[in-house]
Amino acid sequence: MKRLLALVAGAALVAGAVLIRSRLDNRERAEPAAADSGAPLTMACVTDLAAVCDALAATDPTLITRVEDAATTARELAGGDAGIDGWVTLDPWPDLANGLVTAGDPVIRSETRVAASPLVITMVKERELVLAPNCPTGTVTWRCLGDNVGRPWTDLTGGVTAWGNITVGLPPVQSATGVLLLGNIVSAYFGRADITVDDVTAPGPFGAWRDRMIRSFRETDPLPEFVARFPTAYAAVGSTQADTQRAIGARAAQVVVIQPAVPASAIAVVAPVGNGPRAERVDRLASSPALAAALRALGWSTDNLPAASGLPSPAVLLSLSGLTDHEAR
Repeated sequence: MKRLLALVAGAALVAGAVLIRSRLDNRERAEPAAADSGAPLTMACVTDLAAVCDALAATDPTLITRVEDAATTARELAGGDAGIDGWVTLDPWPDLANGLVTAGDPVIRSETRVAASPLVITMVKERELVLAPNCPTGTVTWRCLGDNVGRPWTDLTGGVTAWGNITVGLPPVQSATGVLLLGNIVSAYFGRADITVDDVTAPGPFGAWRDRMIRSFRETDPLPEFVARFPTAYAAVGSTQADTQRAIGARAAQVVVIQPAVPASAIAVVAPVGNGPRAERVDRLASSPALAAALRALGWSTDNLPAASGLPSPAVLLSLSGLTDHEAR
């Protein structure tokens, strides 16, 4: 009898240990991210917002940041090898990254809008005064610049031989701001933002006009060169208002900043990659005072954000951008 009781007691102890181990295993499987929820976050920032990553890293030494062009991050996200917890970028780049996914679920499911800055044309004032009367509305627009880019200034009344040809400078077409400016420029051609993929791919005069403007996109941001070699580098450049205001400095009286006929804004967003506790931490970072302060220091508005960007749909931007091509433009 004593032996039987000992066997029963031993079996009970084994069963209890198995039950406890099972519960622990289940808890670990149910909360896989909790164990590393305190590990450093890795955040990517588009090149256009590099200073934001610098500011965040300065306020949180445990935060891992990296700066790279938007197209690189978008392709890495679509390929599943980005290795980041969140992305500080411009709307609608998260949608463009999702649009590059060839199979499976979207890689980004949410984003927080944190700041905005209008897209603008910045032009040498004396040249704007010559071009404007030759524009249909008497005001320089992207459509008017696209109609005239490459022409000698002497074709226009008041043009000067030393000015050469009408030139426009735009940031890389696959940069965060470049894609937005391309969308805004194309909107100007059609006179509206609600254009479709069929509008931009159909045969017709738009194709030649677009290709002419595409040649104005540079390998690096032309705004610093516009200022450094003022007024000879470019007659006009495209940028965000925030970038323009920081760059022009003492040249402010010699330039004119033009709001496009089809208004649009760059909207900065913070997008978590995946879900779970780490994504929740990225969401909290989006509302951090340090992030807002960094954006305001760059001239971005963090209050009263526009309800919409004023840009064509992500599908149209993806079609225009060349991101789906094997080779970058």
